[in-house]
Amino acid sequence: MEEYISHKESGEPTDEIFCEDLDDLAKLEIYKGMKKATSLRLYSGNGVDLLSHACQYLCSLKSLYISDSHLESLRFLGAHFSKVKELTLVDCRLRSLDGITSFPNLKILRLPGNEVHNVDQCIYLPQLCHLDVRRNLINNLQSLEWLTLCPKLVSLILLENPLYFLMKNRERPYTKEDVVKLLPRLKFIDGHPLDSGGQKLKKFRKWMMPKQAKVLEKYSRISFDTISEDIPECSTLSEKSSVIETL
Repeated sequence: MEEYISHKESGEPTDEIFCEDLDDLAKLEIYKGMKKATSLRLYSGNGVDLLSHACQYLCSLKSLYISDSHLESLRFLGAHFSKVKELTLVDCRLRSLDGITSFPNLKILRLPGNEVHNVDQCIYLPQLCHLDVRRNLINNLQSLEWLTLCPKLVSLILLENPLYFLMKNRERPYTKEDVVKLLPRLKFIDGHPLDSGGQKLKKFRKWMMPKQAKVLEKYSRISFDTISEDIPECSTLSEKSSVIETL
């Protein structure tokens, strides 16, 4: 077991903690400044049961990284780390996002190498900006439609999911273009920015539309005034109409 706690030159602990094994995580309370730690990275294969022993000393945690563990649910983590804004779970055999509502402040969610089929629970994350579910089991484009209810989501990674290579009913696999059509607010897909030219064209059209409307309105008003000036004075509305028809 190898454990590394980084320190500043002054001898005070930094705001980041690294731990190779969770067996000794409960002993981290002996280090002064634990309550100031904002980032925790765990590399373990023995589960996260002991994480609760140290959670009371990690009240300022904003970033949590766990890899090579076994997580059946996110409820346990959220109960202790509701202030976390960045959550990364790599190869943790996670099957669903049940309990993700315990992370109301989450902005970045990375779940590579798990067994997630559906991301519908993300609708309860109003601050979510980036979602990484590469190497999972997502195989249905319509299951991603829930993400349209995430108002701040601009980046999505779906690489190495069955969605991209599994053919059904002899139809072609879905592509990232299909995903972008479904989620038009995205600015990044699979780690790449969307076509900047297309974005500029959209902005240009949006900028031009009000001006075009004003020009058309002005033109129609001028045309009407011109016609009105050419119409001889008539006593009744019906007479004016008959004159217009003859022009």
